[in-house]
Amino acid sequence: MDPQAPAQYKAAIVDPNCVPRPYPARTEKLPTSLDQVDAAWLGRMMSYKYPGVAANSMETVELLNSHTTKWR
Repeated sequence: MDPQAPAQYKAAIVDPNCVPRPYPARTEKLPTSLDQVDAAWLGRMMSYKYPGVAANSMETVELLNSHTTKWR
């Protein structure tokens, strides 16, 4: 922790169970269309940093499809 940081940034460790860096790099390319993103893909991407995690399903809450697409 930075001793010079403001008080609101002096927090405990956020995730004590995450894999320390460098964690394994992804081996597959990022999808080029939204149709290629599904729960299985999301689970694989998260498992590099959090081994054993699984995404069983996903739903779209909001989609801002523009130059820098944001998908919740």
